[in-house]
Amino acid sequence: AAGAGAGAVGAVPVAVGGSLASSATIVSDQGVHDHIRRAIRCLTEDFCTQANPFRRKGGLLGLSSLAIALEHKPVQIHVSLLVPPVLTCFSDEDPTVRYSACEAFYNIAKVARHGVLDQHLGAVFDGLCRLYADVEPSVKDGAQFLDRLVRDIATETKDFKFSDFIPMLTTRIRVLNPSVLQLVLGWISLLDSVPQVDMIVYLPQYLEGLFNIVRNDNRDIRRNAELLLDELLKEITSAANERPPDRAQRAIADAAEMVARCCRAGEWRSEDEIVRLQALHWLLEFVKLQVQLDGIAGPDDLDPAPSPPCPPRLGHGRAASYDAAMPCAGGTDTGGGSGESSASGRVAAEGTRTGLQHLLPILLSGALHCMDDGSLYDDEGEFRKKAEEADLRLQRAALTLGSQLPVEAVVDTLLGVMQEGPCKERSKAVLLKCFEWA
Repeated sequence: AAGAGAGAVGAVPVAVGGSLASSATIVSDQGVHDHIRRAIRCLTEDFCTQANPFRRKGGLLGLSSLAIALEHKPVQIHVSLLVPPVLTCFSDEDPTVRYSACEAFYNIAKVARHGVLDQHLGAVFDGLCRLYADVEPSVKDGAQFLDRLVRDIATETKDFKFSDFIPMLTTRIRVLNPSVLQLVLGWISLLDSVPQVDMIVYLPQYLEGLFNIVRNDNRDIRRNAELLLDELLKEITSAANERPPDRAQRAIADAAEMVARCCRAGEWRSEDEIVRLQALHWLLEFVKLQVQLDGIAGPDDLDPAPSPPCPPRLGHGRAASYDAAMPCAGGTDTGGGSGESSASGRVAAEGTRTGLQHLLPILLSGALHCMDDGSLYDDEGEFRKKAEEADLRLQRAALTLGSQLPVEAVVDTLLGVMQEGPCKERSKAVLLKCFEWA
């Protein structure tokens, strides 16, 4: 088979005068390209698609040898014919053929570089996922070498279509195979390190998938997902200090509902509560950042801000003090004071629609759901501490919003939280917190 492949390739130098021509000569000689196309069709139809596995491996060897002989520029014309039969062999029933396909594609990609991704990006990544999930160790090893080469090509290609590639990662991030998950995590981490790619922009497409990986039984996969989540959250925090902080504002607005939904994950299955803890950490940071972005209060200042004097109200406890502060927070100064709370209230009143005005009910839903008792991962009360801190910050922000507080949306959130979950009743702590908000 290899001999037949070599004979077919031998037609190329004969056509240009008995010796291998330079790349420039091959590119400009249409007759040579016709011979090359016939050679590729011969290798594909007479070898790569035959029942005998040795013939299929011979065809793959011939295709890769042909690509190497052509070199970089001439091979670009023939990538559309060279790559498909090799990708088809990624799914061959014979593991030795699958491994030979890895070798063949590696050699073709090494020569063609960006050409294999420009025309076959989706098929290449689908093939990589299939090879990573292979049961044969040698094929998995070949897939890892191939993946490293494809990563190098992607990062060196100036016009690589990252916007087309991210949805492919989004689709694969939901699979259960641990090897495929490692592949996807590696690619997300790689793209996050590439300067020309802003992974925060694409956050809604893959964030929930990352949260779900946190519950994976494989410790290495779980750890990699946690590290990646931490890195992404640091980038959002850093973006909040930019001027203007539009990237951070957009990232929080796009991801808030998803984070709040993940905060309710433990309601369905107890093993998902580790996802809820990770999502709660994000929610708390979102609350801090959004308060900072809206200029309502310092993100680390939980002490009550000075407020203008207000008429006393009936009641007791913290709810009564909040009730007393509400009119002043809206900008109505009955006592002539000019404290920080009143100033922030005027800023909120003058704005048309602050970010927190839209996000407060969404973030509140996640915080309240995390106050349920009995978490398997909450031996030290971390759930409750983070949830109560997020709730307290949201209450302070609500007071400062004053008349701009989206009351109907908050009431809808409270009524939704007070309903029983699918697996258990609402805890007393959650119900009391809802009544406190009311």
